[in-house]
Amino acid sequence: MPVQKKKRDPAAPKRTDLGTLSVAWQGWRLVGDKLTGPMPGLRVSVHDVEAIPLMHAKIEVQRREIRALQEEIDRLKELPQEQSLPETWTVPTVYPQVSAK
Repeated sequence: MPVQKKKRDPAAPKRTDLGTLSVAWQGWRLVGDKLTGPMPGLRVSVHDVEAIPLMHAKIEVQRREIRALQEEIDRLKELPQEQSLPETWTVPTVYPQVSAK
């Protein structure tokens, strides 16, 4: 026996349109198991949404690491130069002969 679909009440809000719940979600829809946004090609799964806090935490760790590295670079730039630059090096053109014994 074929499965009969329920007929949708035309007066009921479209369940997949999240804009019916809040103006802030206008243009967002549930399509199957994906959340689609107003930007073309934007489709996210529940797993993508669950990963957002982890992504934010990872970004914050990377920002701290970048700040620490930048501080280290700045510190190293302030150190006196202990070695001359290659442009100032002098290289002898004739090397002394070493005798073999």
